[in-house]
Amino acid sequence: MDPETIVPTTVPLVVDAIRSIEDHEMVRCAYYAIASDAPVLEANVQVDGTNRPFLFMQLEAIFLNPPDTQDQFDSIEAVDAMYEYAARYDGLFVDINDIWVPLTWFGYEDIRPSRLFRIAIDDFIHCWKFRNDQITIDVFLAESYSKRDGPSLYYSEEETAAFKAWTERQIALSREIYHQNRDNYLPKIAE
Repeated sequence: MDPETIVPTTVPLVVDAIRSIEDHEMVRCAYYAIASDAPVLEANVQVDGTNRPFLFMQLEAIFLNPPDTQDQFDSIEAVDAMYEYAARYDGLFVDINDIWVPLTWFGYEDIRPSRLFRIAIDDFIHCWKFRNDQITIDVFLAESYSKRDGPSLYYSEEETAAFKAWTERQIALSREIYHQNRDNYLPKIAE
């Protein structure tokens, strides 16, 4: 599917693990959100073309694409943009949460950890409600399977590569910081 078609109306999910929940094969997937553990005073919401100020409490806004663009997360810089966006505002941070997605929704045979798939927003909301105990597994699966006419998720090879490269860079930076500051860390306790 063309990325321009799927990005604005889908949520990027990164595969974490495949597990059985009440005898149903489910995939735990991570998603990225802007979150806040403090009230956010300087926020506006655009509704019907008009910006209105709001006081946000316990904010969670899910990323559909990098901030300030309709593009994919197709580079290390695009992934960095999430964190840079959150850093601009006091009280905001990038939060990584998860949902459960039925394995049958993938329609892709090689589902491995760290692969990025995109899910339609209405399907994401359905999975989010299940994960947050707003619907039972029976309701979740009954509603899920009644509307299926093909795969609900689309694999994004380019975004998978970008997140992998970003993660590898973060690990390399952490190692470098550790080695530069090794003398400042607590010594291991000999057994």
